[in-house]
Amino acid sequence: MTALKGQFEQDCKALKDIQREQDQLRPSYNRFRELTEQSKERIDRVRRLLVMLWMHDPTASFKQSLYAKATELGIALPEGWETVTVWEAVLEIVRQFPNTQLVDLLQWLEKDLGIEASRQSVDSALAVHSDLFHVQRVGKGKYVSLLKEDDASTRKR
Repeated sequence: MTALKGQFEQDCKALKDIQREQDQLRPSYNRFRELTEQSKERIDRVRRLLVMLWMHDPTASFKQSLYAKATELGIALPEGWETVTVWEAVLEIVRQFPNTQLVDLLQWLEKDLGIEASRQSVDSALAVHSDLFHVQRVGKGKYVSLLKEDDASTRKR
């Protein structure tokens, strides 16, 4: 019985030491997790922007510069990364230009970025991702903005 009591006392002391050390590490661990989540969000955004910029400028030196920057940051580019969905392109445009008129959005997609997107495909993307986008009609115009910046940046492909 004495051996069991001794083991109990040793385990209780060890557990207290473990809990004390955990209490000291907890703030750093929580901060590490926050930074990891922020990093994931930024990596997703950088990948989307990389594709959009890649499609926009056909010059080899510009493309090499983009690729080098992604590599430098340790961003892996998965197979098929050279394309972006309509909703992802809309997300990044609206993030830069809040409360964008749909007509302007279509022009940026097609003429400036070279992304083939019809009005119907953009309307569909906005409807499917209604958790990201706020669409408001003013007269004959339709305006698009983000519902919440934090939520939009966490969306995955």
